[in-house]
Amino acid sequence: MRRTAGWVTVRLRGAVSGRQLTKLAEQIGIRRVRRCGQETELTLRAADLNRVRHLLRGAGVRMRIVKKSPLTHLRPAARRHAGLIAAALTALLLLGGLMQTVLTVTVDGAKDARQKEEMVRLLAARGIRPGAYFPGVDRDGAAAEVLRSFSGLTYAALRRRGLGMELYVVQATPPPEIYDPMQRTDVVAEAGGLVTRVVTLSGEALVRPGDTVVAGQVLIRGTESAPHARGAVSARVWAVGRGGAERERTQRVPTGRSERRTVLRIGKGGTLWPQKRAWTENFSEFDERSERTLLLDGLFFPVEIVRETREEVRVEKAARRLTEAKDEAGARALTNALTKLPNGARVVDKRIEYSMIKDGKLCAAVTIEGAMQIGREVPRGSDPEAGSESKN
Repeated sequence: MRRTAGWVTVRLRGAVSGRQLTKLAEQIGIRRVRRCGQETELTLRAADLNRVRHLLRGAGVRMRIVKKSPLTHLRPAARRHAGLIAAALTALLLLGGLMQTVLTVTVDGAKDARQKEEMVRLLAARGIRPGAYFPGVDRDGAAAEVLRSFSGLTYAALRRRGLGMELYVVQATPPPEIYDPMQRTDVVAEAGGLVTRVVTLSGEALVRPGDTVVAGQVLIRGTESAPHARGAVSARVWAVGRGGAERERTQRVPTGRSERRTVLRIGKGGTLWPQKRAWTENFSEFDERSERTLLLDGLFFPVEIVRETREEVRVEKAARRLTEAKDEAGARALTNALTKLPNGARVVDKRIEYSMIKDGKLCAAVTIEGAMQIGREVPRGSDPEAGSESKN
């Protein structure tokens, strides 16, 4: 007989003697007995219901159920849906573990991408990385170490954001520049060039249009009557860049032969299973590629399938068109010249020259002419080169 959980309340109609009730109480668990007019009400375990029917058989007593506890229906339903219940409990356990697991680590307030990466590495060294356990994170200790390790910070705090940890930092504000009315200033050249225009607002101009100047040279000098030199000096500046290109192009042509292998990578360190075996084909020239399929990530360690392929190739050389080689060499030379041009310069002209050098290589030289304001006000006695934005 299938056992049923919970309690039921039944009413017995008929002549039920005290002796019969005593016999029932001895053989089954009766929770409560109550007289209701011509009926007797019993509360007993649902599992004993059939036994009561058996004991009262032939006594001329009719029994009907008037009330059932909720547990009476719960156990049969649980048996019918045992798999679903087990899956739900497993999901709840996994969700509970996931809610206590760090999935992301971010930084808010870093001055640049490099500082952000360094802060993330520092947190990882303290165990604060994806997969860490939230209650085990020492937030105060990590924030204090960030303040000690990075200068220029006034505040650092590690706080939880959903399923991630966020490091919030505040950069120190530089003190304001103090104006000293007695401090003499000069206007100096940020970059060397050919002066085209001089506008003096105060002080004494030491250069005029047509003069050639070098970086750091004084252009307008402060005087006794006008200690703070002010003005604008325009100039033409130049930058030269070089670049080359091969006249022959190397091509890698697939032969049709290839080899593949598949491994399971566990963890970011690159543990492979099975152990990485040697390639069986000994290709002299080949191209290698890999495809990764992520199976598990975000909890404790990533697990991925890596499919690697080597394709044999044949190296061939083919002549390039002269225009194609010129375009490549010229583009490289122009990029090189632009990196040497001072910041703030506006390109007004450019010239390009080509020449052939040994081994069939084409060389290009690009000269860029730019226009800019080269004057910069600095206190007298300071290093004129300090703070120059030139990229030379």
